[in-house]
Amino acid sequence: MKPDTNNSKADEVAVVCRNSSKLWHIPSSVASIDTDTTEQKLFEKETIIVPFADDLAPYSIKSKLSKKRKWFIIFIVALQGFLGPLSSSIYIPAVLQVKQSFQASDTAINATISSYIFTLGLSPLIWATLSEHYGRRVVYLSAAVIYLCSTIGCALSHSIGLFIALRIFQSVGAAAAQAVGAGTITDLFDIHERGNAMGLFLLGALIGPVLGPIFGGFINQFLGWRYIFWLLTAVGGLTLFFIVFFLPETSAAILKKKALASSEKTKTKDSKRAKLETHILFQKNQTTIMQGGVNEEANDSFTDGIACSSSSITAANSFSTSTSFFTTIITPIKFMFKPVVILATTPYSMAYGFMYFVIATLPHELQHHYSLTSYQVGLSYLTNGVGNAMGAYLSGKLSDRALNKTQESDKNNDSKANLEARLSPMWLGIILLPIVLKSIWFFVLYATVGLGVGFVQTPSNTYIVDSYQSHSASVMSAANMLRCISAGCTPLVAPSLISAIGNGWSMTIIAILSVLSGASILSIQHFGYRWRNQ
Repeated sequence: MKPDTNNSKADEVAVVCRNSSKLWHIPSSVASIDTDTTEQKLFEKETIIVPFADDLAPYSIKSKLSKKRKWFIIFIVALQGFLGPLSSSIYIPAVLQVKQSFQASDTAINATISSYIFTLGLSPLIWATLSEHYGRRVVYLSAAVIYLCSTIGCALSHSIGLFIALRIFQSVGAAAAQAVGAGTITDLFDIHERGNAMGLFLLGALIGPVLGPIFGGFINQFLGWRYIFWLLTAVGGLTLFFIVFFLPETSAAILKKKALASSEKTKTKDSKRAKLETHILFQKNQTTIMQGGVNEEANDSFTDGIACSSSSITAANSFSTSTSFFTTIITPIKFMFKPVVILATTPYSMAYGFMYFVIATLPHELQHHYSLTSYQVGLSYLTNGVGNAMGAYLSGKLSDRALNKTQESDKNNDSKANLEARLSPMWLGIILLPIVLKSIWFFVLYATVGLGVGFVQTPSNTYIVDSYQSHSASVMSAANMLRCISAGCTPLVAPSLISAIGNGWSMTIIAILSVLSGASILSIQHFGYRWRNQ
């Protein structure tokens, strides 16, 4: 078969291999053909990229890992995801001592909390982009090192300015798993299994803000606030140890890229030899043409030599250049404006903000009304942690069950067409939050707030990941950004709001907003399939 040519450009060639319908990537450094003049140009510098179908299934590790190994990987990722929310709240009971130690103003101390939370929302936009270009493992390792170094710096710092800067870097290191973790779950689990995996992974984000004040209260009262950061250093070091020795690369796209690069390295000598042989065959063919005949065997060998040697040369390179870094980095921002992402994350973002509203105001309220000590204030967060854990676990189970039940009744057996069924458990959380926010029993209230947040979170995040599986890290970073905006703003608003209208009316407003957020879920359940396919 003769090569397919482009007459408009003599240096751009796409060659079709004999007995094959695939288009291969052919560098014009191998050949360039102009059929009008039979002019042949060899060994130029440019490369012609002809797209071909990309099948990542052979490189996926879903079927290559045992169930226990998969869950251990999710545990490692969840542990790193746990560090972000844990570090945001663990020293809240020690804020007064930190202020006295640095002789800082209230504004500066509040900046150590708000800057951390806002950075926790922004950083995943970068980490998600890096993970899609360089892999999950590289991102986890880099983030763990940054977190460890900055946390040690926080423990040793002696000025409020340095402390704030190190808190920002600590947040950068702690933020990676918030976005990349969803991509790891997509790499390891099929669509009907992700609810449980997402529930375990998101458990860290839910119980971190709750367990933080408990640990922080005890450590601050008996050891001092600096030991809070030494504890975080120990947890960060343990996480880094697990990542280094037990966390493999899970991205099928990155594994394919590495496999092609390895194959290219081993075939370099063969490729050079093939180029030389192709050049010799071409010269023989040219001689035959000039003598008035055509050597078909030499011509066919020439064509096959170009196609087969060229494909191995450029396959790995074409993969890495198919999507520009700039295009990838703005992908999460684009997701923030998609109706499905906005509406699916609205109830969760609001619920997460409500939880931080309570977390930020609880120490002052309990110390002012009940004269509780630092560790007693920390213990009051325990009920919320129990509620969060129960909500995340149960909603993951119910989410998978709802999807599987809908899929069984669907004659077409198309799980992607029924993804909106995952959102059904969110109604339990939306109903629970406004009821308990008006409750008069504190510990029942706080435990059920956690339960409500857990029920809202897991189905929401699993749904958007299933909707955009090929961009799971980017879509989760967009959702994380919306969540952290809410969580960062409510602690700033809470003191002024409570001072102006009191606890009762503040909780009433939150309860009303929680009920109204149900309209988002109702809209997605009716129009989500259409929006996802636009």
